[in-house]
Amino acid sequence: MMDLSTDIAFVSCYSYQYPTMDVIADMLPNVLQFFNFRTVIGVGVGVGAYILSKFALANPDSVEGLVLVNIDTNARGWIDWAAQKLVSVTSSLTEQIMSHLFSQEELSATTELVKFHRERISKASNLVNIELFWKTYNSRKDLNIDRNSTFKCPVMLVVGDQAPYEEAAVECNSKMDPTTTSFLKMADAGGLPQLTQVRTNYQRPSET
Repeated sequence: MMDLSTDIAFVSCYSYQYPTMDVIADMLPNVLQFFNFRTVIGVGVGVGAYILSKFALANPDSVEGLVLVNIDTNARGWIDWAAQKLVSVTSSLTEQIMSHLFSQEELSATTELVKFHRERISKASNLVNIELFWKTYNSRKDLNIDRNSTFKCPVMLVVGDQAPYEEAAVECNSKMDPTTTSFLKMADAGGLPQLTQVRTNYQRPSET
């Protein structure tokens, strides 16, 4: 059999830069145009919730509503940045992402859902791409949401009461317009409440 390696030119793109969260959000109008969608109702979890939020803030006429699970609208502070640097040295990429997806209680319990996601991530064929995506998310900017500068569409925030991002979701809810925001906190639920728990603590939008 002929050795093809002698006839193939290998190109290493050391200058390649993975797109930022801003760039990824800016790609979405092209996606809508491709599918000929004038407006959408966005459903996002974690990173997806952040990207959809950024898109909705920049393109309010294109979004009719949002369902945001485990949203964190804040940029990482210096303490978070230092902690992440330490974790990146002492923990594998798989464990870093698992800590993002699940609470410590869930990780200690090693449920079937936890085992499934750990194996799926650790054996992913595109682990390098996942690492770049993970680093990009950890370099995200603050969305700067407040009562006077928020979404123009109805929004439902969803989080488990034991989720890693429970505090971030509660903080986000406090910055939203209460007349257009629903807050759904799922009792006894961890990082993936949409999969693990159906009992809820639901706050309806204020009528005042």
